[in-house]
Amino acid sequence: MSHLLTNLQFTEGLNLAFEKVLLPNINNLLSNIIVNSKLDPILVLAEDKVSTSINFGLVEPNLNATYKLSNVKGLSKIKLTELQILECKMCEVQNDICILKCKGGMNKIDISSVEIKGNANTKVGLNLPEASLSGKVESLGITSNFLATAKLKTITGFLFNSYEITEVTIDSINCDFKNVNVYVDGLVGIFNPLVNWILTLIENVFKKSLTSVICFAFKNDIQKTISSLLPIPIEFQIPTINSAYNGALSAYHLINLARTVEKI
Repeated sequence: MSHLLTNLQFTEGLNLAFEKVLLPNINNLLSNIIVNSKLDPILVLAEDKVSTSINFGLVEPNLNATYKLSNVKGLSKIKLTELQILECKMCEVQNDICILKCKGGMNKIDISSVEIKGNANTKVGLNLPEASLSGKVESLGITSNFLATAKLKTITGFLFNSYEITEVTIDSINCDFKNVNVYVDGLVGIFNPLVNWILTLIENVFKKSLTSVICFAFKNDIQKTISSLLPIPIEFQIPTINSAYNGALSAYHLINLARTVEKI
């Protein structure tokens, strides 16, 4: 049966299904999946070393410091705030598969309790003490968004147009850091020239390393979360000549979806 929905009504109905069914159920599962994937906390993020020298006149000792970033906490606070269709062509034939191009966005999250541990010392030749290096990194306002492709199968009925979201694939994802604050203690006295070096290095390493970690991890975990909810049946009521179509989804198979969630 050829249905009477317009492509706009079809897209609006699917977006409503994404908003009312898929999005909240993704968020219900995503936090636990991130924790189970050992992403909150991340035990070891990066380690590096830095070296410089200071002129004392007769001597110019080298100053060395090593550090490690660990215990990154806060990634499980991420929530999807948007899952929306960008491009859609309505399926017309029973058992037809149509492709949806989608975009998704996430809330801003803050990462805290990233520990900096290390030590600083001078090159052998001067009897100078070592210094313990400690501190923390805070990242404020991490954002992420992604593009995805979804497949929808058509199962046209008599009074309803029935569909199933059978597949969603995350095609690409990116992350952005708005602010990174680095605090370092322990580098006083002779080691003071290392402070700015350390701060800059840690900020750059933190952004580069954590961006790749977050994007890779979120892509896998969002994919895993969405896939665990599929297939999702959706029904549109077919409008008659005497009834105005309200553009909204009239029915969901929420019981089937709830059973799927309970199995996770």
